[in-house]
Amino acid sequence: MKKSLIYTLLILISYQINGMDKAVPTTKKSAQDIVQKMRNYTESAAQRSDEFIRANPPAKKNALTREDVSDLFFLACKSKKPDLLNKLKAEVEIELCQIRCRTSKITLLHEAALYGNYYVVKFLVESGNCKTLIDNQENTIGATPAMMAAVKGHVPVLLYLMDQKANLYLQDKSQRTIGHYASWELPVIKLLQQKALPTLLMPDKEGNIPLNWAQKSKSIDVQKYLETLSDHKKTLTQDFDEIHTASISIQP
Repeated sequence: MKKSLIYTLLILISYQINGMDKAVPTTKKSAQDIVQKMRNYTESAAQRSDEFIRANPPAKKNALTREDVSDLFFLACKSKKPDLLNKLKAEVEIELCQIRCRTSKITLLHEAALYGNYYVVKFLVESGNCKTLIDNQENTIGATPAMMAAVKGHVPVLLYLMDQKANLYLQDKSQRTIGHYASWELPVIKLLQQKALPTLLMPDKEGNIPLNWAQKSKSIDVQKYLETLSDHKKTLTQDFDEIHTASISIQP
């Protein structure tokens, strides 16, 4: 590993993240805390990286730990620069598809999708051997990369994942569909109406459908839109199990 390059990238990415964090919008007060749960680790990772730089200047540090390397890759995902990931990959002997957040256990693909970093998502899938993670749910809440893209309304990323055969009918550990994650993002809701309508009508473990989430978050435009679909709920939910089973059966 070329330590000088690694430390230069670490400092550069940390500065970029500190500037970008100010522009990241917060979630609505009464919405579910799912976005915050998935962001907590990035904030702590940025803090740990800053502390690491101050406490371990290059002259005193012989090597980065595996956890430090993992944090560095997650920060690179957040920077919206696939070239940084490419440079890091060339310097560190680790497969991008194997990297996990130390707390939430999400993948780099989840991270890039959450922040709407289209070119990073594309790089990870096409050059980072992460296509097998398209439907990955092996994290603390069972979310997929598509759910992460939906939660912040990143339509281009979601469309790309759909082109890569992402399964939109999966449910997380609380039985939430991608429709719940998109319940305050009208463009995503409209896309799901065309491509995966049943996901907008299915209840989660607590019996809430995406319309209930929209009501809690006071997303008036989404609420009105979903109300027009509620009349179709009975018919469509009867077919959901069949559609869900069929969608899983075609996955590689």
